[in-house]
Amino acid sequence: MKRLPGRRDLLVLAVGLAVSTAGDAAALVVLLLRLRPAGSGWLAALLAGELIPIIVLAGLAGLVVDRFDTRRVLVLALIGQAVLAVPLAVTSSPWATVLLFTGLHALSAVVRPATSKLVPAITGPQSAPRGYAGIATGVSLGWIFGPAAGG
Repeated sequence: MKRLPGRRDLLVLAVGLAVSTAGDAAALVVLLLRLRPAGSGWLAALLAGELIPIIVLAGLAGLVVDRFDTRRVLVLALIGQAVLAVPLAVTSSPWATVLLFTGLHALSAVVRPATSKLVPAITGPQSAPRGYAGIATGVSLGWIFGPAAGG
């Protein structure tokens, strides 16, 4: 079997995405449990705050990733997520929870295409499908272990 070019870099990216996805999934479970006493409307708002920014901002996020240095965009988006995660962890307000969580996922709209754009740069065009498979494995593992950690 031929060795995958950029294997170490791809491993770092896949593990980072696994940890990030696990954190997102754990946070979703925790926040749903936190907002449950506030009512089902807040639960629906939280779930909408996870999906709507990614859908609405997909085109803009792709444009940003295409126009600017991908690594720099990715690092800035990840720093922004970390900045939003701190107050999200300590707030008890349903409004603030939904707003911060929505902001976190608005930045995810940038992280996803930036990560996808980096794969062929890391692996080379010929090995990109194997690279994407490694990324998908990391994300899937995050979705497996994250909810268990959050619960």
